[in-house]
Amino acid sequence: MTTDYEQPSPCPWPTGLPWTAAYDWAIGHMPCPAFRCDAQGAVVGHNAAAERIWGGPPSPVAGLWSGFAALRRPDGTPVAPSDSPAAVAASGALLFPEEMLVKSLDGQSRHVVFHARPLLDGQGRPGGSLCVLTDVSERRRLEDKAKAAEEDRSVFLSMLGHELRNPLAPIMSAATAMRALSADPSISRMAEVVERQAHQLSRFIADLLHAARLDGPAAVPIAQRDTDVGEVLDRAVDIASASMRARGQSLCVDAANRSVGLRCDPERIAQALGNALLNASDYSPAGASIGLRASVGGGLLEASVSDEGMGIEPGHLGEIFEPFKRFAAAPNKPTPGAGLGLSIAKSVAEAHGGAVFVRSAGPGLGTTVTFALPIARPSHCPRG
Repeated sequence: MTTDYEQPSPCPWPTGLPWTAAYDWAIGHMPCPAFRCDAQGAVVGHNAAAERIWGGPPSPVAGLWSGFAALRRPDGTPVAPSDSPAAVAASGALLFPEEMLVKSLDGQSRHVVFHARPLLDGQGRPGGSLCVLTDVSERRRLEDKAKAAEEDRSVFLSMLGHELRNPLAPIMSAATAMRALSADPSISRMAEVVERQAHQLSRFIADLLHAARLDGPAAVPIAQRDTDVGEVLDRAVDIASASMRARGQSLCVDAANRSVGLRCDPERIAQALGNALLNASDYSPAGASIGLRASVGGGLLEASVSDEGMGIEPGHLGEIFEPFKRFAAAPNKPTPGAGLGLSIAKSVAEAHGGAVFVRSAGPGLGTTVTFALPIARPSHCPRG
């Protein structure tokens, strides 16, 4: 077997060296930046990796205790050489790794983690310190870039939310007026659908902004009331029916106990189930069959949405509830949705004290999303 690097050869420990020379020998064989200071702070041993991160050989005066031109804490506070990790370790203290913002001799600024340990001489007395450095500048740069991207996204979504909310009020007012003024039952029913969906859209916009927070989606607010299985299922089907009709898909609903009472936020539960139905529709081919099953037992509502669509790679199952996470439905086909459906569904389930699970046997073998929700009312406790 061949490799693109040279296998390092063993480095036998040289016997008979003074303790200082033994440390310097070890430092010289380290692949990471490392140096040794004597009890007065002078850098008396270092390797080539240390010179690269310093930007040159250490200055006898300016490089005391670190080899850098200047040290600052991550918040920008200057650190005197006598307070550097190497100086504190030389006093005999055992330190945790500490991050510093450093200025190299060539003018570059870096984020560096100091691993400093005290050195003892041949008689066991403090004789300086040993430091190993880890350059985390690139990691910090990527973290700052990701944070800036998150902030930009939050600002954009906030602006988008305000713009989307503006037309909802006149839509709802017009729907209410249509229902009140028209004697035609069909118009009244259509106006009711418009009004209900406008209210639902308003909640979805709030969810979008909530899920886009920098610390991720938390439990959504809920308003519990008495309802039943049938109302929740009907609302969920109403959310996804248009998408399924457009794709020529069929929905099979299996719920023998529609009249069983629930104590929950029916709009939220319907939203969670509706999101799962929309996912099933988006990731299934035209004409596919999708199943919605609900059962009640021991105060638990178990509802599942099953499809025979694209399925999920086993390695992606752990990421399926992450906000804005999307997976391609098929080659050369745009990925549907914004990647919030199951993230919001999980938040809704957890807000009701329940959980949601996703199973898939793999690509092309379909997906089942199951909700386990402790919201069913005991059979001896009537609604109302």
